Amino acid sequence: MKGGSLRLRLLAMAGATIASALFVAFIALSAMFEQHVQRRYGEQLDMHIQSLAARLTLSPDRQLALSRPLSDTRFNQPLSGVYWAVTDPADGRQLRSRSLWDRQLPPPGAETETGAPRREAGLLIAERRVRLIRDGRPYPAVLQAAMDDTAVGDARHEFNQDLALSLVVVGVALSLAAWIQVEVGLRPLERLRVAADRLDDNPDARLPERHAAEVLPLVAAINRLLDARAASIQAAQARAGDLAHGLKTPLSALRNQAGRLAAEGHEDAAAALKAAVTAMERQVDRELTRVRTAAAAETPRQVCRLHTVASQLIRVVSRTAEGERLTWSNETPEDAVGPISHTDLAEALGAILDNAARHARTRVRVGFEDGALVVEDDGPGMAAAERRSAVRRGVRLDERGSAGLGLAIASEVLAAYDWSLTLEKSALGGLRARLSPKI
Repeated sequence: MKGGSLRLRLLAMAGATIASALFVAFIALSAMFEQHVQRRYGEQLDMHIQSLAARLTLSPDRQLALSRPLSDTRFNQPLSGVYWAVTDPADGRQLRSRSLWDRQLPPPGAETETGAPRREAGLLIAERRVRLIRDGRPYPAVLQAAMDDTAVGDARHEFNQDLALSLVVVGVALSLAAWIQVEVGLRPLERLRVAADRLDDNPDARLPERHAAEVLPLVAAINRLLDARAASIQAAQARAGDLAHGLKTPLSALRNQAGRLAAEGHEDAAAALKAAVTAMERQVDRELTRVRTAAAAETPRQVCRLHTVASQLIRVVSRTAEGERLTWSNETPEDAVGPISHTDLAEALGAILDNAARHARTRVRVGFEDGALVVEDDGPGMAAAERRSAVRRGVRLDERGSAGLGLAIASEVLAAYDWSLTLEKSALGGLRARLSPKI
């Protein structure tokens, strides 16, 4: 195979493209898997925190205790890799699991709301700030659940090994497919070459037109050149016949002229062939450009079903310690849709429902009014000034007994899709959150 051949160039380009795509896929899938594992572990840690919150008690002398041990026996095994701790921020006193042994969890971070866990000191840590009520007075406490970060690393390492082997197999299969594609794609040119070789055996033969549409212009051009050469030869032969009885010198001159015509005919055919091949290469480049443009088509607008998202979130929040005491209703029409990603709407609405569960007395309602998704509760509600500031980033009204940081996060998520989050007074007596696309 010659280094300048079209076959080698196409195979080299295909190989480079496949290798680059598989490398990018490996990096992306590995990162996605790590995020997935960390998210799943974060959910487990949140469940442990919820269990801690449900079992946490406060004695008359402000001693923290658990009404009953956590069900996970790893918390009772020293250095088992799973830990919990409850810290009194007032005096630093701490209640912690036996699994910590002589270790200490890092101090609570600036943000202690549930959400994505943080990594610190080789641990994956989830935190939450709660308030215990004793004699009508609130007593803050910080709940921490942690696990060794090595679990995430080990899972990623095992996944990367399996992924690398799978991608190698895929790469081999794609390379074989690319080779077959190149061979099949170049087959019309091979048939054209074989047909052109046969022209030497029969000067009157012409290239058949049973070829691929892309090479038909080349076939037509070669046939026209052959016709012109045949016409020139016939004209020369006729002139030679007319001069057959002439002088030797004119005959010699005619033979020389015929030789020059033959030589010129060969050179012209070669030049025409080279021009046709150049035109064909330009056509291939244009076709490849068109395919790349088609592959980069605009991403369609994302749409999700509001009733489905609300139902899924209600099932989750209603099983939490705060949510299981409430009555939940989803009055969103099943055919209601919104121009927003399913995942992002779930994140924003989940934060709002979590806030409603923490403050509602008996009931939380999700509805759909005038094209907007509405969440209402019968809790204490918020003052007008608090409602305005609750959706601003960095505001943490939860420390004063009102809405949490989740409302600000929900507002930012919705703003990315040109949605707005409006807080109002609910007819149920509590807070009314209105999620609506901006007009």
